[in-house]
Amino acid sequence: MDRKNHSEASQMNSVDLESDSEELEKDSVDREGNSMDLELNSVDMELVSIDFKSDSVDLSLISKG
Repeated sequence: MDRKNHSEASQMNSVDLESDSEELEKDSVDREGNSMDLELNSVDMELVSIDFKSDSVDLSLISKG
């Protein structure tokens, strides 16, 4: 268990470093950051539509079963 906790902690540290560098990039180029936000929003909408599809598939499987 100790090894697992240690590896998770090291992964968290690397993620923190990445997020810091991303914040610096957003500060230096605001316009690119805004366009990236729009892209992320469109990806979220796609994920929502995929969730609806999976729900409908589950319902059809239940009704057939």
